[in-house]
Amino acid sequence: MSEHEDGTAFLQIKTGQVFLANRMAAKIWQSAAQGKTASEIAAQISQECDVAIGAASRNVAGILSAFAHQGMLKSEGRPRLPHRFVLLGEALWELFRYDVETVLFGFDKVYRTLSESEWRKEHAACNHKDDLEQIVRVASIAVSLYWKPAKCLQASIAVARQLRKHGIPCQLVIGYRPAPFFGHAWVEVDGKIVNDYQGFARHLQVLAKA
Repeated sequence: MSEHEDGTAFLQIKTGQVFLANRMAAKIWQSAAQGKTASEIAAQISQECDVAIGAASRNVAGILSAFAHQGMLKSEGRPRLPHRFVLLGEALWELFRYDVETVLFGFDKVYRTLSESEWRKEHAACNHKDDLEQIVRVASIAVSLYWKPAKCLQASIAVARQLRKHGIPCQLVIGYRPAPFFGHAWVEVDGKIVNDYQGFARHLQVLAKA
């Protein structure tokens, strides 16, 4: 390895090939070589470069994957989602869990628990689009199969819990329109609505986020 003003050059001993990396890629490699996890590296990059954690996570994952492909890092492997029927069971459980917890403890407890979740502070680097879409799609099926109509707040809290369970940082957002009054809840990942129409973010005022 040799550092230069634009980054770092690497010599792959096994193949005799030379690889060049810019400063950011070299920094990510050095952090990984020191034993830092992808999520720790992404959080550091996000803070130092003032970029969204989701974007930092995707960039870090891509660069680490490239290094692993060249044999310069051990690949941690991508955690696979459970079978869709398992996801469906999880989604139905989260809907049921919401009903039970609101009856036993009240909505304030449910909302406070979601707000204080560690996923608001510790971000994962496995925000994969395919996983995200599959979880949201299965969650919508669970809502249609649930024994009673699930309103937007219940459905969105269930989706947020399931996304976080599988390493995808997200936020529950509650919005409203003053007149004529209208309230709605949805889930956002990197500031984009993932389980409903994008227009809600433009036309409703945000009341709360968790």
